[in-house]
Amino acid sequence: MIDSNTKINCPDCNQEIIINTKRLLLGVKFSCFKCGLIVGLANESKSLVNDALNQFSKIKS
Repeated sequence: MIDSNTKINCPDCNQEIIINTKRLLLGVKFSCFKCGLIVGLANESKSLVNDALNQFSKIKS
């Protein structure tokens, strides 16, 4: 599994939010420092995202 930080733009105010992919898959939620919006991953999506990240890791290597 990829354990890295990535940035996304807040869907509410467009401020950058730094997200750790491993922690995201563990259920950690991240918040926007500007507007307070909470970003997380739905339980139903965790296995799909984890599989995609693992395949990306294999291709990247």
